[in-house]
Amino acid sequence: MRNKTLVDFDRAKNEIALVDHNRNKVVYGLDSLLLIIGNSFPLLEKIARIQTLYWFFKRLYSFVSYNRKQIIPSAKNKTEQSCVPDFNLKYRIAYIAFTVIFSAYILSVFSEKMGLNSEADF
Repeated sequence: MRNKTLVDFDRAKNEIALVDHNRNKVVYGLDSLLLIIGNSFPLLEKIARIQTLYWFFKRLYSFVSYNRKQIIPSAKNKTEQSCVPDFNLKYRIAYIAFTVIFSAYILSVFSEKMGLNSEADF
């Protein structure tokens, strides 16, 4: 039960909380993900911590984290204990733009393979 007071629940809604029981320390977000990955792939963790890559991965992590309930919704989001991320307009607009562009690309490739992209006779 001591870990409930250790973890910042509001922050944990938006970022993975990794609890170190030995040091009574909590690491959040990309840093916690890199610690987990670095446990099995230390070189990958070192590469991801290079400043420019870290900056990019931090934005990518936030993009996925703030939109995870749009990417994979769950039926029970309204409980007091639910871990629904805060709404972030910047990342939501980026998600919508990404979804539109990705869908348009996939549809254009599919329609081309089906022969639907040929010029229509008017």
